Amino acid sequence: MMNLSYDGRWMGPTGIGAVAAALIKRKPEDIALQSLNYAGKISDPLSPLRLGAELRKLKSDVFWSPGFIPPFNSKTPDIITVHDLTHLHYYSAAHKIYYDVILRNIYKKCAKIITVSEYTKKELMEWGGYSSEMIDVVYNSVEPTFNADVDGVDLGWPYIFYAGNRRGYKNVDRLIEAYSISVLPSAGIKLLLTGKSEPVIEQHIAKSKVAGMVEFSGFIPEEDLPRYYKGALAVTYISLYEGFGLPILEGMATGVPVITSNLSCMPEVAGNAALLVNPLDLDEIANAMNKIVTDHDLRKYLISAGLIRAMDFTWDGSSKKFWNIVREVGKNK
Repeated sequence: MMNLSYDGRWMGPTGIGAVAAALIKRKPEDIALQSLNYAGKISDPLSPLRLGAELRKLKSDVFWSPGFIPPFNSKTPDIITVHDLTHLHYYSAAHKIYYDVILRNIYKKCAKIITVSEYTKKELMEWGGYSSEMIDVVYNSVEPTFNADVDGVDLGWPYIFYAGNRRGYKNVDRLIEAYSISVLPSAGIKLLLTGKSEPVIEQHIAKSKVAGMVEFSGFIPEEDLPRYYKGALAVTYISLYEGFGLPILEGMATGVPVITSNLSCMPEVAGNAALLVNPLDLDEIANAMNKIVTDHDLRKYLISAGLIRAMDFTWDGSSKKFWNIVREVGKNK
């Protein structure tokens, strides 16, 4: 029996938590799991040092961090999942320094780095100077609850859907602006955003003159999320940067046409099954919105192609690859 300890602080209602839960759910019987007994904040700059200290108290064959924080000097072979390098591009100067000075060097001592796209693997290699052999790609996926047979939610009005947070690189401001110059508001088709409204975004909605046409879903339980996708006329995900872009796949799996960006990993995930747009070009985004709700042949193609594309991503396949990596690292320690 191989013993894997992992940083349980990442578990919860976040993207990283959902990915970790999907992999753990499919754990093979020959590997035992234990969550590291460390409750410090993930954002603590000393987190790698303290993780390493806690890990040295345990008898583990392998350690896995589902997020980007590795242990320092743990004496245990470490696997680290790096979903993206967002902190290098869109956070503070202090975050960039921390990555460049601290994390880059600790990553070099890891037994294996896992990324969720070839794009992020390439970016990691260029930034950190790591070899291709050190990094394996294990794609994200969606649970079988995301499928074309799910009943769509009926909100009483048609809508296009954005699921995600509203950090700057998510490009939600441009999404609202592009929506405002499309034909959708005049056609009574609303824009639905997950989460609650905020004063800043309300100001942007008012400035774009689409007050009353942008709605907020509030918190959506995981088990209800497929219904919100299925009820949409289209999924819009025009982020400026992603490590994977799970909403692209969630939309495709539920049989909904998708608009996404032509940047970073998003073309890799979408393949030929989505409308790709320049996320900086308002007219291009608006035209894509117009097409995706009015062009019935295009909608039919995108729905069919999306369902086929989604079949390339399964948690059973991804988890099998992940647990084989764990076994390999444990045997070679």
